[in-house]
Amino acid sequence: MSSTDTIPVNTFRNYLNILNDSSAKEEIKLKATQELSEHFEMIMQSPAYPSFLENALKIFMRILQEGEPQFIQENTMQHIRKLILEMIHRLPITESLRQHVKAIITMMLKILRTDNEENVLVSLRIIIELHKHFRPSFNPEIQLFLGFVKDIYTTLPNHLTSIFETSSEIWINDLKDLNIEVLLSEAYSVKTIHVEKPLESNTQQIYNLLPRGILSLKVLQELPIIVVLMYQIYKNAVHQEVSEFIPLILTTINLQPTITQRIYSINRKTF
Repeated sequence: MSSTDTIPVNTFRNYLNILNDSSAKEEIKLKATQELSEHFEMIMQSPAYPSFLENALKIFMRILQEGEPQFIQENTMQHIRKLILEMIHRLPITESLRQHVKAIITMMLKILRTDNEENVLVSLRIIIELHKHFRPSFNPEIQLFLGFVKDIYTTLPNHLTSIFETSSEIWINDLKDLNIEVLLSEAYSVKTIHVEKPLESNTQQIYNLLPRGILSLKVLQELPIIVVLMYQIYKNAVHQEVSEFIPLILTTINLQPTITQRIYSINRKTF
């Protein structure tokens, strides 16, 4: 291997070390993650890629496992977590990856239950790609996942009022005043947060509140795809769960807002 082959990989290993350093500032970690993401194809073409993959996945999975889900889109850690998930999604389908598939899928299923809309959408794509290419053996986590999806669709009709009558704009004086847990309980799409600054600055700060993946309407649209895929791969093991899922999908399709909710939704868009 020539020195020109090893130099970039060593540089990228240094970026991984920064990510793995608990004392490094979040802004420095974000810069390292951005550099890894920007040059990811170069890394994957390197002869050192298999060993890099082993080290990278350990660090990526630790960050995803130990880090708290973020629901303000602009938060530095949200940028880091999303970039890591996107890099996992970009990993080439190789034998080097096969041994990590089970651990990755387990992590992605956890993210589906706990994380925000942006990250859950990437996790769904990862789960679909890994199942398509590796066809991993059935495990109880799949049944738990299908039960989780079933619960989402079962409770959806109870949320119609919040979906159609909750404003997508939030106005507060200080970000510290934001009660995120309360807002997340009724957030089904991204909400814009306007933070008033002191009068002398005459400006505002704007943030975006990301809904939980389990309540996200965007995620809801994607879930049937993965359910069909699970049925294709694990037909005998999940037949009961999927047969219960179909009428729930039909019920969801037929859900309609009331006249009042339609008027409220129109007025909200107009004003």
